[in-house]
Amino acid sequence: MPPDSQVHRQVVRKRAEVHDIELDPAVRVYYVEVQEPDMHDPAGDLRRLKEALEFEWRLEDLDCDFDVLHGLQKALRDGDWQVTVAVHEDREIVAVWPGFHDRAFGLAVDVGSTTIAAHLCDLSSGEVVASSGVMNPQIRFGEDLMSRVSY
Repeated sequence: MPPDSQVHRQVVRKRAEVHDIELDPAVRVYYVEVQEPDMHDPAGDLRRLKEALEFEWRLEDLDCDFDVLHGLQKALRDGDWQVTVAVHEDREIVAVWPGFHDRAFGLAVDVGSTTIAAHLCDLSSGEVVASSGVMNPQIRFGEDLMSRVSY
């Protein structure tokens, strides 16, 4: 139904059901203190970061995206060589922030035929921090929508 033809705005109430689940997030955060370079050990920032992750958290053979590498130097120096690193599936460094950060968040999205819901979740506790929902704009296509959904 077109929004301008409605007397009242549609209200979408979508709340997350609380279930006991075992948390196993794809991205985890690790705090590390990286050795500063000096003239006796002029290794690059990435190598020193990987060595710190291996020594402190036993994470080995990590890949690093170019975007992360681009901001690594600034993050290390802004954090006085203390950084929080986000690692995906114990294989790839996906973010580096200066200082200590102990929370990581994930977004659970439910795209239904009539509504779309999103829930912001704390990945360390599983707590749903915020939720929101909207009407799915595809609803106007009715039955055709279901014919276009692939399982």
